[in-house]
Amino acid sequence: MDYEFKVAATVWRWEGPAGWYFVDIGDELSQLIRSRKEPTVAWGYIRIKARVGKSEWDTTLFPNKGAYIAAIKAQIRKKNL
Repeated sequence: MDYEFKVAATVWRWEGPAGWYFVDIGDELSQLIRSRKEPTVAWGYIRIKARVGKSEWDTTLFPNKGAYIAAIKAQIRKKNL
């Protein structure tokens, strides 16, 4: 399924050995995705194609405290944020 959403969100760093960066996609959209029973992979992850500006990349939605978070690649952060 295709979802298009615009979100003004703060990019934050996961405090762990890998130090990945994420953005929260919000409770409302997370509930919509969950209600549509999107196909998941290991541990409930959902593969997505994300876009910031003109940059597009494959990433994953990760379940986190009842909502989803999306990983932001380093090259995307450096180019767009």
